[in-house]
Amino acid sequence: MSECKEKTLAKSLYKFLKAQCKSWAKVSIEGEGIHWHVEIKKAPRRCSIHCMHYGDMDGLWLGMRGNTHLRGTSNTPQKMHRGAEYLVAFYKNEERICEGRTYDYDSIYECGKAWILAQHDREELYAQFDFIDKNTRALQALAKQIDASQQRHGSAMKTHFEPSYTGDVGVELWVYGECYSCRICTSPTEAISCSFFLHATLLASLQSTNEDIESSVHLWIDKQISVAELAQKFPQLQISDFAQIFERGDYAEWHWHNVLQQARNGDGVLEYYLPIIEKIVTIPEIKRFFSFTSLNMLCFSRCSHYPFRTEGLPVLYPTEEGCLVQCGEEHVCGDADVVCNFLAQHLKRLATPTPYLGTIEQGFMEPINDALQKRGSDIRLVHKQKHQWSGVQAVKNNRSCKLEIYEGEENLYGLFFSKEDSEIALGSFATVEAVAAAIDKWFSEENLPSNVQDLTDLFRSMDGIISDIFSP
Repeated sequence: MSECKEKTLAKSLYKFLKAQCKSWAKVSIEGEGIHWHVEIKKAPRRCSIHCMHYGDMDGLWLGMRGNTHLRGTSNTPQKMHRGAEYLVAFYKNEERICEGRTYDYDSIYECGKAWILAQHDREELYAQFDFIDKNTRALQALAKQIDASQQRHGSAMKTHFEPSYTGDVGVELWVYGECYSCRICTSPTEAISCSFFLHATLLASLQSTNEDIESSVHLWIDKQISVAELAQKFPQLQISDFAQIFERGDYAEWHWHNVLQQARNGDGVLEYYLPIIEKIVTIPEIKRFFSFTSLNMLCFSRCSHYPFRTEGLPVLYPTEEGCLVQCGEEHVCGDADVVCNFLAQHLKRLATPTPYLGTIEQGFMEPINDALQKRGSDIRLVHKQKHQWSGVQAVKNNRSCKLEIYEGEENLYGLFFSKEDSEIALGSFATVEAVAAAIDKWFSEENLPSNVQDLTDLFRSMDGIISDIFSP
């Protein structure tokens, strides 16, 4: 069996760097499978070079298949670099200082020499090597321009720099408004792109100049113009399929238009269900709900976005005998007519609570806020977007409570209690009243106990199950 390309790249790079750096640093190689890296080290500094190879990936979809319209991803296959690529990460002791991606040995050697032998700092590396923290630096510079532009327009909406676990290549710039938001990032072609979201749903995207991006952000966030109006000002705007249906508030109609199109376009999961989906879009009792794919299953949800609200709703499975649909203890297997008759019968019975736009947690905000109001509390749960994801939380001063819903559990409601962005405890509660009382107690306690025992007593006074208590 021939060795993988990543190992071959690493062995070749190791040989080159060992010869070049032998007088001033130790060079080593390590890895298995497709994960190989070479390291240049002279304590306390080191460079770790991860060796990667990208083959022919034309048409690769990034993200979850079958639900691209729910995930805030592009409907266009992403163009990627082909061939060898090296991720160079710079460390001092165990702290990762910066990183960059390059394609040739000479730049790896020169930046490693500057970092380890010449002891240059991060800013000096930036001045010499434009590939180091390239995306981060480009977006930080653009953030200053956008913030200045927003200030000139009298807008209070500013940029938020969002780091990524993937490092420099995944960083994003976001502007969050009321229901409207923009994601700004660099593309593989090094152009700046801006994606336009409404209710955390991707409706359009634009690749253009920094000046156009500044202007489009203001028009979308502050003026809240439509995608059609945005396209008149920026003809190169790419509008997501069926965006106008979403804008007019026909969310379930928008959803099933997308699902049907993906099935017809040969999606690996949805294509199997195409005859069923073609009938679903004609039956109001079914198409008022939303759906998503999980492995090879088609699942129904009361809410449009993840985390989904699925309890008691049907699930469809492919079998050798035909499509199997199960709802609770009942099930049937057959063709599209059989399946859709079963779905219509059960979903008509399950019409309440009414399906809605948002996540499962958003469907529980109103009763909890009503309970808080009855207690005389001024605290309210609110919807908050981060990236293209949505959460429900209450915030006051330096404390917060984040809501999660555990479908099918006796203690349906979960609360994450945090102070200054550090999680203090996790609680689960059985009733709306218990949740409201816990939120009220968390925010009304003027001074949190400084030791775990007293903090434990505070949480145990709540009518729920508290776990993972940490000192504030």
